[in-house]
Amino acid sequence: MAAGRIIIPNAMPIEDVNGDRIPGAKLHFYEDQTTSRKAVYTTSALNVLHPNPVEADDAGVFPPIWSDNQEVYSVVATEADGTPIPGINYSGVSGSVAAILASADLAEAAKIAAEEAAEEAEGAAATAQGIATQFGDLNAAVTAAQAAETNAEAAQENAETAQSAAEAAQAA
Repeated sequence: MAAGRIIIPNAMPIEDVNGDRIPGAKLHFYEDQTTSRKAVYTTSALNVLHPNPVEADDAGVFPPIWSDNQEVYSVVATEADGTPIPGINYSGVSGSVAAILASADLAEAAKIAAEEAAEEAEGAAATAQGIATQFGDLNAAVTAAQAAETNAEAAQENAETAQSAAEAAQAA
């Protein structure tokens, strides 16, 4: 008996047609193509039963759902009040070892992305600290930039005046 993780398409997390999460939604597990409820588990050891139906949290996220990967289910999703959720009614569902591996790969990718984001944040913080050290704060940096722009405009005007004077002197 090998454990597999059950992943339900369009239900991880579960959302309505507007893309809003459905808190308290339920996944009902049955013997494939019947209405006889069938056990699913909270752990890969397959030793702790989930209640059936399995309920989503306030963010529409279901806890991990495990089964023997040789077992086959029909799965129906409903809102908390029992109203069927369109598009989430599957048969031939089974736990998958590949889903476990995919989950591990996603977790590793998320860890790497988080580490890279932390490094980028550290770099941005160092840059901001350098600006704050040089100018005191953002307002001082903006004021210094505006003053530099004004000085550059004045220098441009002076250069144009000098150019005009040089041309006039050359003509005379």
